[in-house]
Amino acid sequence: MNSRTLFPAAAVMLALFLAWRPAVAQPQAPSAPKQFVDNGNDTLTDAQTGLMWEKKTTAVGSGPNLRDPRDVDNTYTWDQAMGDWIDQMNGRLIANAGDGGFAGYTDWRVPTLAELQSIVETNPTRVSAMFGGNAAGPYWSSSRRALGPAIPWYVIFGSDIPLNVGQPFSFHVRAVRGVRR
Repeated sequence: MNSRTLFPAAAVMLALFLAWRPAVAQPQAPSAPKQFVDNGNDTLTDAQTGLMWEKKTTAVGSGPNLRDPRDVDNTYTWDQAMGDWIDQMNGRLIANAGDGGFAGYTDWRVPTLAELQSIVETNPTRVSAMFGGNAAGPYWSSSRRALGPAIPWYVIFGSDIPLNVGQPFSFHVRAVRGVRR
């Protein structure tokens, strides 16, 4: 046999070998961890940021209930959110003094703009259904504009333009706390 007839025969044999050889399992890349972990106490922990978030109660559009600070339809001015609302979440109001803080914690706070943006899934902005009810509309952050008057930032869920600044409007708010590792 000369080299001209040997080469095509070798190519055919190689092709047959590759076609009939047993498949070798390729190592799989580890799957990404689930971002939000349900803690079973009406809170979620974000595995990426280490933040714990409150889940809202009631169905969107069922009407506000100011006795329940976690009611999804409640809205507050920024000053109310930073004051009485967060005090109610932490069990610091006289009416809630014996209750302790929500889910047993007393260090709940209004999230910063960056923290609030970290839970946004898509554009238009929204958050996972794991968070319970999520009203389409503005949610306060604790961040304030640096230049000019110190006006607070908010994120508008359900909008293509998610960031804005303003006051004295009444908006939704969602509590967060840092989780010690």
